[in-house]
Amino acid sequence: MDASYSETFSIDSAKQVFTARNAKLFVSTFFRYTQPDFPVAH
Repeated sequence: MDASYSETFSIDSAKQVFTARNAKLFVSTFFRYTQPDFPVAH
């Protein structure tokens, strides 16, 4: 466990944040902005 993190983990908050839609948006944004640095073969 990380000693610098002392907050409790809320599973309800995690379920609201980590949805399929949010994951899709994160992945698409990540690859859109990192493609110039890390080209992916299509």
